[in-house]
Amino acid sequence: MKPKLITAPASDPVTLQEVKEHLRVTWFTDDDTYIQALIKAAVSHLDGYQGILNRCIVEQSWQVTRASWCRKMETIFTDTTDAVIKYYDADGDEQTLDGAAYQVYPDYIRLKNDFVFPSIQTDRDDPISIVTTHGYEVVPDSLLLAIKILVAHWYRNREPVTFNGNPAKIPFSVNALLAPHRWAF
Repeated sequence: MKPKLITAPASDPVTLQEVKEHLRVTWFTDDDTYIQALIKAAVSHLDGYQGILNRCIVEQSWQVTRASWCRKMETIFTDTTDAVIKYYDADGDEQTLDGAAYQVYPDYIRLKNDFVFPSIQTDRDDPISIVTTHGYEVVPDSLLLAIKILVAHWYRNREPVTFNGNPAKIPFSVNALLAPHRWAF
């Protein structure tokens, strides 16, 4: 099962005003709705499960399910700050694992060595549910700038851009700013 967004980010990493200052269009509001849509599109392009960074920019929570216990469980993103593990016991009742039974690391959860795996409901494909929280405490300036440059590119080039008949990719500067933050697993 693919990851499910449980708690969306409370806000975008950049504000409309910050992007308008970058675009140098602070004197009018006619394009505010359009610019806000571009911000959402840029963040969506980068952030979360389907984003090209393969990480969360702003704090958010995601759920994955498992069919069986494992001592070390990798998380879907890095920068994991919290985890809640629930499971359906053999009787089909939902239980919450005591947080003292596991340790949360930036990219995995480790069940303690003395933890005894409880019996789980066997007629389910997803008896174990893990909700993890991810995101930067402070979003790096290079990511904020990359979002602004990407929005500016889309704002100024409202149709696909081509050079000598070949479609153009996003500006090189955006890729250079994003490269250190891409997480591959």
